[in-house]
Amino acid sequence: MSDYVEIASEGQIAHVCSKSEDGRQIHFELKAGGGGHATSSNEERLVPEVGDTLLLWPDRGHMEIAPASLWPAKTVAPAQDSIAVVRLKLHDLTVIDQGGTWKKITTTQTPEYAVGNTVLISRDDQVIRVLSDQPLRLVEVGTSNEVDVGRFKVKSADIADDFDDFGGMDHVVARAKKLIELPLTRSAQLKKIGARPIKGILFSGPPGTGKTMLARIIARHAKATFYTVSGPEILTKWYGESEAVLRAIFDDAAAQEQAIIFFDEIDSVAPQRSDRAHEVSQKLVAQLLALMDGFEPSKRIVVVAATNRPDAVDSALRRPGRFDWEVEFKLPDATARRLVLENSGRKISKVASLPYDTVVSGTDGWSPVELTAIWSEAALLAADDERDLILPSDFVEGFSRVREQRQQKAPQHV
Repeated sequence: MSDYVEIASEGQIAHVCSKSEDGRQIHFELKAGGGGHATSSNEERLVPEVGDTLLLWPDRGHMEIAPASLWPAKTVAPAQDSIAVVRLKLHDLTVIDQGGTWKKITTTQTPEYAVGNTVLISRDDQVIRVLSDQPLRLVEVGTSNEVDVGRFKVKSADIADDFDDFGGMDHVVARAKKLIELPLTRSAQLKKIGARPIKGILFSGPPGTGKTMLARIIARHAKATFYTVSGPEILTKWYGESEAVLRAIFDDAAAQEQAIIFFDEIDSVAPQRSDRAHEVSQKLVAQLLALMDGFEPSKRIVVVAATNRPDAVDSALRRPGRFDWEVEFKLPDATARRLVLENSGRKISKVASLPYDTVVSGTDGWSPVELTAIWSEAALLAADDERDLILPSDFVEGFSRVREQRQQKAPQHV
C-alpha cells in the first residue's frame, strides 16, 4: 500500500460518477476539486465502473484503478430533505452537486427535471421537486448570477498599441508572435502537418517589461478578441463564482472567430496547490485545467499568462498541452533601453536632439515602464513652463525625477 501512496502523489485521485451506455465514456470528480471525463480512443469499453477510485496522469493520457481507500469515505446521508443542483442526467443515473460534493442518485421520471435545475432531494435520495430552472449558488443575498464577460473583453480594433511602440526586444516579439499568432491564423496548416496544438504560453519576467502590452499588440494584429483577467478581478468570496466567471470567459471566447485569453499574475489565480491550500483556490485551479484541456484547436483560442514568479504557478499548468511554452522577458540592456526611449517618445513633441546616451547610461536595471515614465515627467515640466515642446533640460530632469521615485520605492536595508 505504501508504494501506491507514493505513486498517487504524482497523479490525480478521481472517483467515477457515471458511465455511458456503450461504456466508452466515463465522468469523474477529482479529489482536488472539479471533474472531467475520459473517452475510449477505440470501440472498446472502458474498464472503470461507477464508484471506482482512479489514479489519473493527464499529461500521459493514462489512468488506472486505485484502492478505494484513497477516496474519502462517504458522508452520512442527510437526516432531512436537502437542496442540490443537477450536474448530469442519464436514463438510469443522475449526478447532483450538494454544496460542492458530487453524488449519484437514481434517475426518476417524476417530477421532470434537467441538468442545471435546482432540486429538492428526499432523505432516500429521490428528486421530490424542482425549485428553480437555474443552478442555485451558496451565496449571500444580493449577489448576481449573471457573469458580465464584457468587463474582461477588448475587441482587436479597440487596441491602440502597435509594434512600433514596443522597442528593444525584437527576439521576444518574434518568438511571441510565432507562438501566439500562428496557431490563430494558421491553425488549418498546423493541423495538416500534425503538430501538437499550442494552447498556452507563459510570459515570465520582472514587472514592467511589457508582457501585457505585447499580448495586446499581437491580438490586434491577429484580429483576435482579447480577454484580460487578473487575480483580484476573478477571485470572489461567493461560492462557485470564480469558476463560473472562468467558464463564461472561455465560452464567450469559443464563440469568437479567434481569441486570446490573457491572465495577468497567473500565480495569484492558479498558485501551487497543497494540502494547506484554500479550497476555493484548489477548485479554481482544477476548473482552469479542465477548461484548457477541454477546448479544441479548431476554436482558435490561445491562452497567455504572465508572471514574475513562474515557480509559484501550479505545476499541473506547466505540463504538455497547457502552459508548456515560455517566453522570458528580461530587463533591457543599454541598446534596448535606447530603443525603448526612442519608440515610446515617437509621438511626443520634442527637439531633434536629446541626451539619450546620458539617460541610458544612468538607467541600468530599469524596466521599460520606468523608462517610458521619463517622457511623462518631461512633458509635465514643459507644460508647466507653458511650452509645447520638450527640451533637453526637460528630458534630463524627467529622468532625475523618475530615478528619485525609484529610490523611494526601493526597500531600505538597515
